[in-house]
Formats: sequence, structure tokens, C-alpha cells
Amino acid sequence: MTLTGLATPMLGMVDTFVMGHLEAAYYLGAVAVGSTLIQLLFWGVGFLRMSTTALAAQASHDSNKARLVLLRSLVSAVLISTVVVLLREPLQHVSYTLLALEQEINLHSQLYFEICIWSMPAVLLNMVIWGWCLGMQNARAPLYLALWINVVNMVLDVVLVFYFDLQTRGVAYAFLVANYSGLLLGVWILRRMLQPMPRMTMHGLWDALAWKNLFVVNHHLFVRTILLLFSFAFFMAQGADFGAIVLAANAVLINFFYITAYGMDGFAHGLEVLCGRAVGMRDRQLFERVIASALFWCILIGILLIGFFAGAGTFIIDWLTSLPEVQSAASVYLPWLIALPVFCLLPFLMDGLFIGTTRTREMRNSMVLSIGVYLAIWFVTGSLGNHGLWLALTGFMIARSLTLGYYSWQIERSGGFVPRNLLSS
Repeated sequence: MTLTGLATPMLGMVDTFVMGHLEAAYYLGAVAVGSTLIQLLFWGVGFLRMSTTALAAQASHDSNKARLVLLRSLVSAVLISTVVVLLREPLQHVSYTLLALEQEINLHSQLYFEICIWSMPAVLLNMVIWGWCLGMQNARAPLYLALWINVVNMVLDVVLVFYFDLQTRGVAYAFLVANYSGLLLGVWILRRMLQPMPRMTMHGLWDALAWKNLFVVNHHLFVRTILLLFSFAFFMAQGADFGAIVLAANAVLINFFYITAYGMDGFAHGLEVLCGRAVGMRDRQLFERVIASALFWCILIGILLIGFFAGAGTFIIDWLTSLPEVQSAASVYLPWLIALPVFCLLPFLMDGLFIGTTRTREMRNSMVLSIGVYLAIWFVTGSLGNHGLWLALTGFMIARSLTLGYYSWQIERSGGFVPRNLLSS
């Protein structure tokens, strides 16, 4: 799952690389803004992946129940993607009216958005397939799916931008084609997994209680995810106010954050699956072993990332962009990214714990409180410019750690994620 997670920031780095080697900084800034808005939409409904993983993990001991979870999530993905595609024009209008970008950045960013939005059905269906395979403890399938999508995307990035001179459109078309090709692979993977299972009964597909549980879990995750993505959209929007150079520098540096996030997310995904299984089986011993193991590995990964960023950070910046002014600006803010793994460790790890145990209400409440801290810090430190912006983002991660830690302590004190009096033999 760590390898699967790292495939995503690798794609972002290739996008940055191809845009960062064009003749103007506004190309890089435009794709950064456009991709942030697209991710805000796509990952805003990414709760489907998380809820599918948690519910499939809890039902993994019963193949029929697990397949019903898959069908309900697939139906939800089709309905949601249809609504978003139909509302694409007002969504785009509102987003770019609020941003008020420079003319060149605005033009190319909207072009990117108009093409990528048509990927919504494929992206959501891929999320469901990914989440269900993970919940069924098949970690290889999501890896194959992620690698396929990202390799196709990267190759098309280079070909369409450097050889066909499509610039921003090239990056957008690469994203579109890669996700639909990934959907074909995902369908093939599902077919292979479902074939050896006993014949499925459709009884219970439209069970009201099951749909209510799916809605409740998704509702809290939706609010949490929207607020999380708002934090990054807000970050990019405020960075845009400092001009094209700082915006481009932040677009380069955010790749360091994504490497940290997706690298540690592998263990968070593992927690989702195994904690969900522990809840389904009422196995407290499994639950405690998984928590201890994931914590050890996340600390180790965090230490390695700090060393890697400190040693190779300047080289990575110079590789991602050939624009001297962007390289110089990014180097000024690099120390924030070197320290960031320290503050990201607990929130990423605890996301997996709360998702796997379907304690999504607490995740939502934690995010609401943390966003309040984020905005308060920015209000106080705004005069520090881009340093103040990075400080606010760091404070946001610290607030997430503290609030999730508090909620986990409360849950354990009141009975536990997996009650101690239900230990398996």
C-alpha cells in the first residue's frame, strides 16, 4: 500500500516537471490551481473509497455481504459522478470567480479543468474498486491499478506536452485517458476476484439499514474530506496572491508534502483494513498488534523522509523546474517541508484507525476544529507572507494530531474501539 500511495505523488511530480520546463511560470501555476480544484472535486467524494474499504473489511468474512457493499458503492459512484458532470459549468464559474487569478493563469487553469472534469465517472468507479479490493485484503490489485493509471498518465504527459506541444491541454488529456484505461483494468481485476466466490444472492441489496449505514459513514467522511481539501485549496489560493513565482514555488514544494502523505498513507490504509477486520471479528489482540506495528513503521518512514528531504531537497527542486526564479523561491521555503513529516505522522496514521473502525463522526469533528485553528493562525501570521502560510498549514497538522488523539483517548476510556471483554480466543 505504501508503493501504491507513492505512485500518486510521482504523477504530480511528472506534471510539475513537464510544466516546470516550459518557458513561463504561469503554466506551472495554472496546472497547480487547476489540479487543486479537480482534486477538491474528486477527492471531495473520495469518502467512497474510505467507506467501501471500512465496510468491506468488516464484512470480509462473508463474501455475499462484501459483494453487496461493492454494489452499493458502485451505484453511489455512478449517481454522484453524473450529478457532478451535469453541474460542471456552475462549479467552474463559482470556483474561478472566487479565485480571481491573473489572466494567463486563469485561462490555462480553466482549460485544464474543462477537460479533466470528464474523468469524474472513471475516477469514482476506480476509487470504489480500489477501496473494495483493499477491504478484501488484496493490496496488490490497488497497486497494479495505481501503477497502470500513473504510468499511462506520465507517458502521455511527456508525449503530449513535449512532442505535440499541447501544453496545459496535454496534461489534462493525459489525466483523462489514463483514468478510463485504469477503469478497464479495474473491471478486469474485479472479474478475476469475483469468479471463484460462491454464487451471489441479491437479497439485501436495497436493505434500508445497510444504505443508511453507508450514508451515515459517507456523510461524515464527506464533510471531513471537503474540509481537508479546502485547506489545500485555500493554501494554493492564498499563495496565488503572492504572484506567479511564489505560486509556482508552492506547486513545486507541495510535491514534498504529497510524498510524505502518500508514503505514510500506506500504513493508514493497512490500519483501515486490519482494524476493520478486528472490529468485524471482535478481536482486540489483533487490533492492538496492528496499532503498535503501524506506529513503529510510520516513525521509521518519517525519519527516513526527513533525511531524504534534507539531503536531496535542493536537487529535487532543480529537477522539477528549470526556472531560476522559481528554484530560488522554493529553496527559501524548503525547511518547512523538511520538518513536515514530524507533524504529519499522527494525523495520517489515526485517519486509518478512525476509518477502519467507522468512527467517522469524530474524524469530522476533529477536522472542523483543526480548520478553525488553521484559519486563526493564518489570520495572525498573514503579515509573514508565504512563511505565514506554511506556518498555518503546519499548525493545521498539529491541531489534527491533538484533536484525533483526544477523541481516541475518549473512545478507549469509554469502552474502546474494540471492547476488551470480547477478545477472540
